[in-house]
Amino acid sequence: MKIRINVVDAFTNVRFKGNPAAVVITGKWLSDEKMQEIAAENNLSETAFLVEDDNGVFAIRWFSVFPHDGNRLLWPRNAGIRVRNL
Repeated sequence: MKIRINVVDAFTNVRFKGNPAAVVITGKWLSDEKMQEIAAENNLSETAFLVEDDNGVFAIRWFSVFPHDGNRLLWPRNAGIRVRNL
C-alpha cells in the first residue's frame, strides 16, 4: 500500500519555519495500529489523518507525541471537527 505523507509548516508563511506536522489524506480510515506506525515513523510532534466523505467534508484524527518517563508516547486524538473542502 502506498500512502502519500505531506509535511506542512504550521504557524508560518515561510518554508522550513514554524512547527512541522505530517498530514495523511486517505480514502478510508486506516487501522489505529497503522496510523500509530506511520506517526512513529514520521517522528514529528503531530501527524494528522484526514478522510473525505461523499460531500467533500473531511473528518480528522491526529496522533501527538508526548514525552513520558524519558520515552515518547503516541497519543491518539479524535477531533470533532469537520472541514469542508472549498
